[in-house]
Amino acid sequence: MERVTDPFISSVLLVLAGYMFFDRAFAWLHIPRTPLFIGEAVLGIGLLTAIWSPNFAIFIRRNRSIQLLVLFMLWGLALTLQGFPRWGIDAVRDGALWYYGLFALVLGTLMLTRPSLFDRLARLYARVIPVWLIVAFARLAMANREWPLRIPDSDVSITYHKVGNIAVHGGMVILFMALIVWPKASAQLRRRITLYSIPAFILLIAVGTQTRGGLIAAAVAMIIAFVLERHTRRLMIVGVSGLLVVFLVAVALDVTFELERRELSARQFLGNVTSLFSTGFAEEGQGVDEVTNTATWRTVLWTNVLDDLLEPERAVSGFGFGINLADRYRYEGGPIDRELRLRNPHNSHLSVLARMGLVGAGLWIALWSAWFFRMYKVWNTFRSGPDRERAMQALWLALAALAILVNAFFDPTVEGPQVGIWLWSLFGIGAYLGMSSPTAPKRPSLEYVGTAR
Repeated sequence: MERVTDPFISSVLLVLAGYMFFDRAFAWLHIPRTPLFIGEAVLGIGLLTAIWSPNFAIFIRRNRSIQLLVLFMLWGLALTLQGFPRWGIDAVRDGALWYYGLFALVLGTLMLTRPSLFDRLARLYARVIPVWLIVAFARLAMANREWPLRIPDSDVSITYHKVGNIAVHGGMVILFMALIVWPKASAQLRRRITLYSIPAFILLIAVGTQTRGGLIAAAVAMIIAFVLERHTRRLMIVGVSGLLVVFLVAVALDVTFELERRELSARQFLGNVTSLFSTGFAEEGQGVDEVTNTATWRTVLWTNVLDDLLEPERAVSGFGFGINLADRYRYEGGPIDRELRLRNPHNSHLSVLARMGLVGAGLWIALWSAWFFRMYKVWNTFRSGPDRERAMQALWLALAALAILVNAFFDPTVEGPQVGIWLWSLFGIGAYLGMSSPTAPKRPSLEYVGTAR
């Protein structure tokens, strides 16, 4: 079985790293003149790998959240098949909202088959953090600038990167260092982690000058960790203190960097924060007037979708997959990114309701409620015992998923592979971690913290 699973393990590591580092630019890698993208290709390899394992059925049978996910995907499949004769490939394309959930089944199955995979993923994640911090600053500086280099057979520039996703990954990195690496780190490694935390916090503030949804998502997750786990507070306080020093220097010297849509400055960040209380939330790259306009068109779009769903013929199953909901309401997108065609309401959760109706929305709420409750049970059960590291893993998985879901309230991110595959991978790993059956494999000890050096 190991020879069979190795190709998928390598490929899934590649795509997760690619989405983390290069976002939508990486997601558009595909076989020219075909709709076969790299994420779907890896998913195909994973399914062929997982279905041969007896653990595939075991994983589904022993996980309530996975069972609810299967029901959610079956409902999505039925609606996609219903829409395919009329809408063709667009129905399949929109079905990414549900079919990326297959990554949860595949990863969970492989975790059961090879328990060491969890430890391997954690080791590699710890090692790429310093590199990612450097790349993230570069990607932020270049985000959405018009470059002549484009992904082959597409109009997507190699610089294209949703800055909200940078914020979410930045929060995940900080939480990983605070929750998982810090508790078992040596004094020398803790100093190194502290050093990494300062640029990570600076990155979040820098992103906060461009978008607020991602910043809020990361902040919510970190505040919860700060409240629940005392050992995270020292690292976060040190990181915020270092950030405050840099921020005051930036204010005193009036440091300003011109990015593609908005300046990066302390003044801009403060303006974004204060505008939260007057103009609502907006997408990346907008000034105050743009924020107001975007909040208005988005609110109208959401209202129109919800009004339509009140009609009896749409309440149960929604609009299905294939129809361009933005075109239906004569919206081509917000003031930013007009060059990108908007297909969904600007909110992934509303997309679930609009495309899958009350049945889909109910299953969506149920599966995430079951999953978060299971993560809470694991955290609460093991946080005071000898297997405390398992509790920290569950908490990190829960907060990472929460950050993605919060950001998805402001931007339809779950529909895309660069976020959807990450989200469902976290879901599958968490479902595996939460298995309490006596026959579930013993979790390996995470004696890997020294590998971050």
